[in-house]
Amino acid sequence: MQKDIPNLVVFYDGVNDIFSSFQQGKAGIPQNEFNREKEFNSLISKKRSLLVLLESLKSLASFRFVEEITKSGRPIKVSYTDEELKQLARGTSDIYQKNMRLVRSWGESMGFHSLFYWQPSIFDKRMLTEYEKKVVNDVEYIRDFNRTVNTQLSLQDVSHGSLSYYDISDLFYDEKEPVFIDYCHVSEYGNTEIAKRMAKDIAAILLSLGEEKEKELKQPEKVNIDGRL
Repeated sequence: MQKDIPNLVVFYDGVNDIFSSFQQGKAGIPQNEFNREKEFNSLISKKRSLLVLLESLKSLASFRFVEEITKSGRPIKVSYTDEELKQLARGTSDIYQKNMRLVRSWGESMGFHSLFYWQPSIFDKRMLTEYEKKVVNDVEYIRDFNRTVNTQLSLQDVSHGSLSYYDISDLFYDEKEPVFIDYCHVSEYGNTEIAKRMAKDIAAILLSLGEEKEKELKQPEKVNIDGRL
């Protein structure tokens, strides 16, 4: 396993953390966790297994395509009070920071570096195209929570110690060109800009690692008293 350890790992997070908390009503739970309950209960009987199979078919791309072009357009409605949103946002931020610190501790013990990026969403873009405006209308229900989580992270000292955390949620704030395909996935141009932003951090770390390796190679070999290496 030791030889398979990378020099650097990069995490690109945000949207899934936010949406999962909003969907489940609790931070730190994977999206669609209720499906795990269905899958577990399906083991009890063949009838339930068949029902779960039929449900799983809905996750196929072909089914989603048909569903997308025939859906009624009704938005998801999840109701939270302002205080509940604040608590949920605080929990989302806390869990994310704990996960980062856990990865960092693994890196320190196993010898790898880590970079964390908090991703942009369509709510972080000020100058929307006509298409992007339509996208925003479809996901308006999660706008306030998205902003609350982002605010919570900005108020906390997330990037501390050796934790390399970068909030790039404002990367497209003043961008006039179309970027977002939906509320979180971006175009080829958007991916290129995100990659450029990450590249300078990645290059700096790899350069540092290269310099450290070069110093190691220049170190004189240790010789025992009897002249042997």
